[in-house]
Amino acid sequence: MKNLPSLSSEFLFVCPNVGSEQALKAELRRLRPNWHLAYSRPGFITFKAVDGRLFGPTVRVPGFFARVYGACLFKAGRAELPGRLEELLDGPEFSTKFRLHVFSRIETDSEAQSFASAAADDARAVLAERFYREAVPVNGDMVIDVVAVCKDEIWVGSHRHYEGLSPFPGGRPMLDLPPEAPSRSYLKMKEALLLTGAPLRHGDTALEIGSSPGGSSYCLLQTGINVIGVDAGRMDQVCICCTGAPWFRHLACQAGDVRLSDLSAPVQWLVLDINARPAIALAQLHHIVSLTSTDLIGAFLTLKINDERTLVQLSSAIRRVRNMGFSICQARQLYYSRNEVFIYCLTPLGLQRVRGSRVLKA
Repeated sequence: MKNLPSLSSEFLFVCPNVGSEQALKAELRRLRPNWHLAYSRPGFITFKAVDGRLFGPTVRVPGFFARVYGACLFKAGRAELPGRLEELLDGPEFSTKFRLHVFSRIETDSEAQSFASAAADDARAVLAERFYREAVPVNGDMVIDVVAVCKDEIWVGSHRHYEGLSPFPGGRPMLDLPPEAPSRSYLKMKEALLLTGAPLRHGDTALEIGSSPGGSSYCLLQTGINVIGVDAGRMDQVCICCTGAPWFRHLACQAGDVRLSDLSAPVQWLVLDINARPAIALAQLHHIVSLTSTDLIGAFLTLKINDERTLVQLSSAIRRVRNMGFSICQARQLYYSRNEVFIYCLTPLGLQRVRGSRVLKA
């Protein structure tokens, strides 16, 4: 790769979830046909613009599957990384401190991650006064990405953080699954709350479509939210036993069978995560929205993307969600997702709460 003297580059790097590379490539062939595939490994893909344009740290990658991205600056080994970073940071773009994100392209590659961490430690020893100790950026911060592509190969890039982009190194919030959590859906919900900053309040009630066995419900209960779980399947006792504040109630039926008289409290939030095609899932959502629209603040939706056909239809699915009365619909793939896309929605009432209320942290 040509070593450019600034933060602009001929190449763009993108890190999708492992397994979502083909979906990302298909998206960008459609949305950015002038970006051509360059170097590709699981979890790490680079593109080059055929029209000769340069990518800078403020580049935006459209679509749903780019977890983190930025301009590629150079490739280096451990020994040369500190010197190359020092040369880079002598530029005028780095008159203020920056954030340092270190990660491997595949989170399970402990050898590559250890290599990247050791190289970054070398860089910190040389550049101790040039970066913030805390890695999580605020809007507008410049971030240097140190990516271990394999054991002896580090790619360095940059991006400027903005609201809506994951603030975690590699787009990976390192969350622990509580041993009592009923399923890994706990992690998806926890990540969704962290990334969206959704304006939840203690005492709000969420209705979850497809709640069994209870991973997402348990996460919400832990956050102080009452939950009505709608699922014909069995719920874990860790949810069933929540009868105080917050409380859990199980409706052992399909979402289409729920009636207004079944709801024991006004519902502010909807959660949907069922193993069905988007059209089927959204039909169930539409029924529940018709029952809860008066008090509804927002929704956390997970749609399954099992083939290219459903991927192409995803944009129309989002328009369908918006037509249900949501003012904001933000879609992306979460780190803890698999073949799924997460959609965060707010109603006009939710937007009012964002502007004027105290937000409950996840």
